[in-house]
Amino acid sequence: MEKASTAPPNPDLLSRAAQYVRMSTEHQQYSPENQLDVIRQYAAAHNMEVVRDTLIGWTPDRDFVYVEINRRLRRKHADLIASILDQLLELGATVSVNEDDDLLTINGEYTASLILARCRETRAGSHRWQLRFDESLCPDVVIAARLQPGNDEILDYYLLPRLDILTERLSLRPENGLILDVYRFNNLNFFMEMAHRARLEGAA
Repeated sequence: MEKASTAPPNPDLLSRAAQYVRMSTEHQQYSPENQLDVIRQYAAAHNMEVVRDTLIGWTPDRDFVYVEINRRLRRKHADLIASILDQLLELGATVSVNEDDDLLTINGEYTASLILARCRETRAGSHRWQLRFDESLCPDVVIAARLQPGNDEILDYYLLPRLDILTERLSLRPENGLILDVYRFNNLNFFMEMAHRARLEGAA
């Protein structure tokens, strides 16, 4: 099988693809796992994102599309944490990041954590976002970033104060009523202003 190119992908031209894996005999040259590795390398080199599996004659131990989505979300989470950190530092805020759990401590005054909420489609075609809160972190503010359908781009943000989080899990609909949507923002400008005000008050 031809070796996949290693040219760096252009994320702006990323296209979706399906992978076809066939298990015809136990003695075939390329195992399903090897086929998946080659497909993954080829997709990465040619700006493709595998979003669907077709597996013939083989049942994998894992859902590889689900694994790939989770891997992509972890990268997006890390990129968003880095972006938030950069914006806070540009405002002159002091920020520390816990390397184990990405908990942000801002101006030595309060903490914040980030949740990326995948968009899931129900059988009826509606969209839902499931938030799971890590009680061990106890942040003062949870930044819940909802992803658009397709889970490629951020739809909006919920800035949830710890005192108003009364459950370990929260299911969000497109519209959630005033009691929740009062915390809903199209961007993180308000969150950044919180850090800016805290810095000014501390200097006064």
